[in-house]
Amino acid sequence: MPLPPDVSSALRYSSTVTKGRGRGIVFATGMTTEIGSIAAALRGGNSKRRPVKRKADGTAKPHRYVQAWGLTATDFVGRFLGVNVGTPLQRKLSKLALLLLGIAVVCALIVLGANKFSNNTEVIVYAVATGLSMIPASLIVVLTITMAAGTKRMIKRNVVVRSLDSLEALGGVTDICSDKTGTLTQGKMVVKKPWIPSKGTYSVGTSDNPINPTQGDLSISEIEPRKESESEKQDSAGSPFEELLKDNDDLEQFLTIAALANLATVHNTEGEWKARGDPTDIAIQVFAARFNWNRSRWSSNADDAIWKQRAEYPFDSTIKKMSVVFESDDKSMVFTKGAVERIFESCSTIILPSGETELSEDIQSQILENMEALATQGLRVLALASKQLPGPIDELKVPERSTIECDLVFRGLVGL
Repeated sequence: MPLPPDVSSALRYSSTVTKGRGRGIVFATGMTTEIGSIAAALRGGNSKRRPVKRKADGTAKPHRYVQAWGLTATDFVGRFLGVNVGTPLQRKLSKLALLLLGIAVVCALIVLGANKFSNNTEVIVYAVATGLSMIPASLIVVLTITMAAGTKRMIKRNVVVRSLDSLEALGGVTDICSDKTGTLTQGKMVVKKPWIPSKGTYSVGTSDNPINPTQGDLSISEIEPRKESESEKQDSAGSPFEELLKDNDDLEQFLTIAALANLATVHNTEGEWKARGDPTDIAIQVFAARFNWNRSRWSSNADDAIWKQRAEYPFDSTIKKMSVVFESDDKSMVFTKGAVERIFESCSTIILPSGETELSEDIQSQILENMEALATQGLRVLALASKQLPGPIDELKVPERSTIECDLVFRGLVGL
């Protein structure tokens, strides 16, 4: 099915869909895709001949051909002299060599001119010696020793240097702005510190596979994140998930929100754990799966699913939260997940050890302190909330978002 290349609804090859759902039709593959055209352009980029700049209709004026030929000749000379190939340091050294060559020629001419351009052998030897004296013979040795010293210093910081050229590139860096280590190196996130106000702070141990819910110990501490000492922040002895779930309705509610206010899926295929969706959603879904509480257990397309989805209010960058409405046994629930400050705006109560309490400004400030305590550990923090609707909703007439995301019950924080 051929489509115009500028169609706005076309999804480019190698694109990653992290949110939402849809169905598409493949109309181009391989080298006929946009990535294919880029690959073809890069393959043609090895040509040493400068292309002629043409108009949109493919024509070009005569001076464009002259310009292309001139640039091609300039590139050839530059490659021959080494001023436009190699690393920046190599190019600078090539330019320095040309400069020194010019100075040497000038010095030789001065010596010959002072001797009236005599062809005496001694005069010629002296002129050549004067020119050669301009060449820094030890420069290469000094550079090599400097590079080796830099390599040794980086080895002391557990950095493996495979190429000395990389030191040159690193030396030109002034600032490095990076995401959290796990996201930067693997593109994956892991839930490390969930906090439920009525229960305490749960901790997830380290694991080799971030999407494997069976790896990593689970433990709980009744201490809030803002009150934890450095020793208490470390991974403690784990507990079986059955023990943590026993008579723990608040944890069940927390896990239900984590599993259902979530578009990611985590499943085990032939002994290998696989996940699909946004990295943040995957991390939260994996945490729910640690308790065998993942979405696939409670909600599916089957008629006998325990929870049936009735509405979805997707994440929006301006609202910074998402909500879903599920029904189970004639009970309608709203599950919301998002930025802590935005969840505050939609909550009126919170579940504490003493029971459901009004979400006052003092309690909000304490929650923000807990959020900051998790953030200081390098974690991204989200909040979870829920509420029960007075009755079922009509799927054909979904209520406004403002009427759904109000008077919620604050359930806790998730540190990823």
